[in-house]
Amino acid sequence: MKVIVFGASGYLGAKLCEHLSDSGVEVIAVLRSLPPGSGAWQAKLSSIVTGDVTQDSVFANLRNCIADAIVYTVSLNHTESEKDITRTLAVNVAPTWRALDLARRIGASRFVYLSAQQVYGREYTGKITEQSPSKAANFYGLTHLLGEKIANHYDQADGLKCISLRISSGYGKPVFKTNDCWTLVVNDLCRMAIERQELRLKGTGRDERDFIHLDDIARGIRHFLTLPADRLRGEVFNLGTGTSHTILEVARVTSEVYQSVFGRSIPVYLGDGSVVDWATVALKAEKRLLYSTEQLKSAGFEPNIPLRTGIRELMEYTRSGFGPLPSQQG
Repeated sequence: MKVIVFGASGYLGAKLCEHLSDSGVEVIAVLRSLPPGSGAWQAKLSSIVTGDVTQDSVFANLRNCIADAIVYTVSLNHTESEKDITRTLAVNVAPTWRALDLARRIGASRFVYLSAQQVYGREYTGKITEQSPSKAANFYGLTHLLGEKIANHYDQADGLKCISLRISSGYGKPVFKTNDCWTLVVNDLCRMAIERQELRLKGTGRDERDFIHLDDIARGIRHFLTLPADRLRGEVFNLGTGTSHTILEVARVTSEVYQSVFGRSIPVYLGDGSVVDWATVALKAEKRLLYSTEQLKSAGFEPNIPLRTGIRELMEYTRSGFGPLPSQQG
């Protein structure tokens, strides 16, 4: 199997390329530039196409490629998506359309688009299924919803099987130190524990998320690349674990892992500056989030990396030292 991966050097893309290559898939990596120290990673790839996806040259260099599938991971992050709508559309939407058209032109049979839970809005409470209303509250969520709609158009009109995966809250160690991933809640808490020997939350810690490990995301994408078409039930899937945790719960696990690794405890502070007393604090939220994975399971996939295991791995990575970064836990 040969797969073109757009955004190959990004946080998700780099891990996906590594995972697919290790699984015997030939990977054509499309990336803006090669990260420093990426020689071993590059050696796993079938070929590399460099360039900005907003430029014609990238697609011109791919027009004679032969590939079975395309995975599209390119997007500005949440913060950058809000700054300039013209740039956001140019990066988050237009190249998605061109990548889908490329898939049609080269005869690829499948297209996997990486969407996000933000298409549902900012408030994550109750049961969220693929049929829940789309209430995108920012440009990041809105442009991913547009990407899904464009993919669905090609699925219906051209026979190209298009699958959109709405990823919940990812975390895990990056392939490259330059990857933009340290504003992710779990990643930031692990780094904060190592660098400050304390955890400081911005609020009460009651917000809930469904946290999924980066390796499970990569496994999920590969699953949908190889799943027989007759086993697909729908074009959109929530890609999460089906289990939610409050930020406070994650902070507790992080502090416990830190203590098991270093033999000493660290304090956890709430947004008002008070220290969390684990003997008295209530960890469970009043309204539990359920990021439904029933449709995901019906397609034969389930994540398998426990949160505690993922946090320990991430903490071991951060303790190895990769240079100070400003903490932005949200």
